[in-house]
Amino acid sequence: MSGLPKDRQNRAIWKYLEQHAEWEAQSAAGVEVAPGGSAFSLDRIFDHVVVIPCYGEGRTVLSTLQSLGSKTGGSLLVVLVLNARESASADKHRANEETRSVVAELDVGSESGPSRDLPTVFLVDRAAPGRFLPEKEGVGLARKIGCDLALAWIARGLVRSPWICSTDADAILPADYLERLPAPSKSLAAVLYPFRHRPERSENAARAILLYECFLRYQRLGLRTAGSPYGFHTIGSTICVSAQAYAEVRGVPRRMAGEDFYFLNKLAKVGTVLSLRGAPIELDGRISDRVPFGTGRAMSSLQESADSSAGYALPAPRAFAYLGAWIRSMEECCREIPGAAPGPNDPMARWHASLDTAVRDANPGRRSSVRYADLRETDPPLDARQLAQLLQKQDCFTQLDRVAATGTDSADRAARAHIWFDAFRTLKLLHGLRDLVCPDMPFAQACASAPFLPKSIPQILSHSSGTILELDTLSQLRNELEAAE
Repeated sequence: MSGLPKDRQNRAIWKYLEQHAEWEAQSAAGVEVAPGGSAFSLDRIFDHVVVIPCYGEGRTVLSTLQSLGSKTGGSLLVVLVLNARESASADKHRANEETRSVVAELDVGSESGPSRDLPTVFLVDRAAPGRFLPEKEGVGLARKIGCDLALAWIARGLVRSPWICSTDADAILPADYLERLPAPSKSLAAVLYPFRHRPERSENAARAILLYECFLRYQRLGLRTAGSPYGFHTIGSTICVSAQAYAEVRGVPRRMAGEDFYFLNKLAKVGTVLSLRGAPIELDGRISDRVPFGTGRAMSSLQESADSSAGYALPAPRAFAYLGAWIRSMEECCREIPGAAPGPNDPMARWHASLDTAVRDANPGRRSSVRYADLRETDPPLDARQLAQLLQKQDCFTQLDRVAATGTDSADRAARAHIWFDAFRTLKLLHGLRDLVCPDMPFAQACASAPFLPKSIPQILSHSSGTILELDTLSQLRNELEAAE
């Protein structure tokens, strides 16, 4: 085991490396593992590290590396985790072989040739016989391997920056990508870069990615206006995480898909997740079968019909009004110790009374706060009973009473409530509202009626006639939603 000092600041990091890291990182950290660990050592010190999982990308990754080239503000190490399961298609294995050739051709460190302005690439090959990923593993494990290695090198002083940046092999990074990283802070767990999908060549593909991106921004604005602390994008190619927070949440979840959502859900519980401003990361909006959901899968579904904008639905604005009422009620109830405040002593009666008040305040004519997704005057009132039934299905009232009882003061109790009612439970409530209370609405109708969107949206939507939204209209809509964020 490594003899490096383990002071208070990095004790959590070393505990993670010794007990939870993948074997490649344990080798890099000096923990005793199987023979061959010396392959994960570095012969120099780098300023920054960026992790890129790569599966079936071929030469595409070269564009990503070139975008990181000479504009990184210091020496940069890229950990490229080439990965595949043995059962992957022949096309994917051929593409991975092409990526190997690209990395071999870089001739890192030469004074001339195409690699001169590229960062140093450390290839982790988990796409070859004897090193394939397990059959039930995927991008989550690949990203974890790379981030674990980055953490080990940070712990050993071989990477100076405490930030572990992670992106994808089809992303184009802005010129000031690393310069925008903030100074380390104990309260700051992660930062998220803005993003934008690159235009697609075919009209259907272009419409599909614009619809999907508008959905992402619509949902984020709805969550944020409802008062959710989880109102941020969850896209793996935009995340940079502090080494300390990474260790505290035990790394990237080893999931086939959605690892970015669950990763950020954990990070938001140990510190702030900050959304950065500035030039966006450019992402590919192609069709993909790499994961069971996400951008590629959404693109595939949206392009199945030519009239994708007509058939695409968004969460009803009312769903976010219900969520906002619940968050307000939850915060107010959890600030008080159960049974200590005047009013109903029965816990269920106390919750229902608070929920009734919060719902009443969110209804038309009772706009008590612009923080919540208030309804328009013409909308029917919200129903507190329906909301209470959905919350009881999640056992929210009983569980949150227990959470509040462990808090030290009102602020701590409210914070603990948000840790329990996290991004996953928020999404579960929105799905319940969709299924039982307020069904999803057609895309244009939802955007035009959502009070949490810019007032310019109805006018922009009026420029398209018929059921299919013009590409120019969707592009304008995306730009307005992006600016509102």
